[in-house]
Amino acid sequence: MIMIDAKFLSPLAPYMDKFLVECALTHKDLGCITNILNMFDKYLYSIGIDTEHITEVIFENWVDSFRNVNNPKTVYRKRSYIIMLLEYMATLGVKCFIPKRLPYKARPFVPYIFTHDEILRIFDVADHWRDKCIKPDSAIFAMPLLLRILYSTGMRVGEALSLKNKDACLKSHAFRLEYTKNGSERLCPINTELEVEIHKFIAYRNLISKKHLEEPESSFLVNHRGNPLSQRTVLARFHKIMYKAGIKGNNPKTGARLHDIRHTACVHVMMKLIGEGYDLYNCIPVISEFMGHKSLFSTEQYLRFTAEMYPQYISYSHMASEPITDILIKAAEFEDEYE
Repeated sequence: MIMIDAKFLSPLAPYMDKFLVECALTHKDLGCITNILNMFDKYLYSIGIDTEHITEVIFENWVDSFRNVNNPKTVYRKRSYIIMLLEYMATLGVKCFIPKRLPYKARPFVPYIFTHDEILRIFDVADHWRDKCIKPDSAIFAMPLLLRILYSTGMRVGEALSLKNKDACLKSHAFRLEYTKNGSERLCPINTELEVEIHKFIAYRNLISKKHLEEPESSFLVNHRGNPLSQRTVLARFHKIMYKAGIKGNNPKTGARLHDIRHTACVHVMMKLIGEGYDLYNCIPVISEFMGHKSLFSTEQYLRFTAEMYPQYISYSHMASEPITDILIKAAEFEDEYE
């Protein structure tokens, strides 16, 4: 029997205990669910609820207690899990109000998708900045390669900066990512152009008079002193590259983000597949694996961007059949990752 370390006080306590056991069996996020159930339980206990029959007023008052405090995504998650609890109670014969499930609302942020010309301008600016520096300034030493890694492999910035020498498997033409955002290992293929840049960077790096740079456990991407790159410095150099390249992005305050190169990589891959005659609907699982997404929902968002940017090539409304739509809706209800 699965043991759940939770002590509930309201009349719903026995149902919450059973619900958590069911969630454990279906591999739900127990930590998140337990916290939300505790919050709901404490609310019910604080207002003196003495019945297991939850009414619409009780439920909506609970949601109102945090609606203006939490962000929309958190409100959606809390609401969704308690609806699941109430639906579970209904299957046990408990008469209670079942709230209507609201449609998932994606974050208002829309990533900037670079054009192919802008990507080339970014590479060109980074190359010239590095080459004209007698003593390359901090992160600019590695920026040309870092930018190409992000675009060619779709890596997250943190994943690229965490690369060790042992992770660059040039003989097998791939980067091995052991510690990803989702806790799963994956391989990122190294194409011919990227491999040329890697060898060029290693040639630069070999000129640094610092010991142990070539050790398997040493950082792969380093600055001109041989030290690991910091994300803060990398972001600062990226924004300067954007300025030099004349690219403003879609955010008047921050401009394009470095992470948008990852978004761009996915969209450009989709466009290439379309150009080669592939059916994107059938390619979603493959692209999801390539990007290291936790669920198909995240990959589906890129499909949406592609459809909106290139309506002449793809009609999003006709892409998904009923089965995949059901999967995406379920993923949307519990997916925290969109990147």
